[in-house]
Amino acid sequence: MSAATPIAANPTMQAQFPPVSSAANPATSDSAPAPVAASTPTIATAGAIDFDSQVKPFFANYCLQCHGPKRQSNRVRFDTQLGLKAQLTPGNPASSRMYRAMTSNMPPEGMDKPTAAEIAVIKQWITEGANISASYPMGTPPAAPTPRPVPLQQ
Repeated sequence: MSAATPIAANPTMQAQFPPVSSAANPATSDSAPAPVAASTPTIATAGAIDFDSQVKPFFANYCLQCHGPKRQSNRVRFDTQLGLKAQLTPGNPASSRMYRAMTSNMPPEGMDKPTAAEIAVIKQWITEGANISASYPMGTPPAAPTPRPVPLQQ
């Protein structure tokens, strides 16, 4: 995720949140806007979370070893769109099974854990609607087993 930028230094945010006019705020002067205090809240730089560059690597680093094409622990898959969507509630991280698991007990002990910043990216991605790139899945799902002929009983 990009570094945080003060709202006053971000042109996109300035356009969305213009300074309050002096008529609405008598404490300001008509000649210049009030200086920005050092404690101005910060925001992530403008732009939505990019699935291919920010979310897909997260799954590759932390999830696919156990929930990928070769192994599907607890029948959970993150290597296909269908499997990933089954674990998400777009717009609501708290209702998303994947987010709840990764903030409580996933990945399991002995495996690398994501940083707070990486988890924040996933939370923001889910909040933004959990859009999945058309380039997903990361791997080819395993082939379906070939059905065996079953003898008919007479």
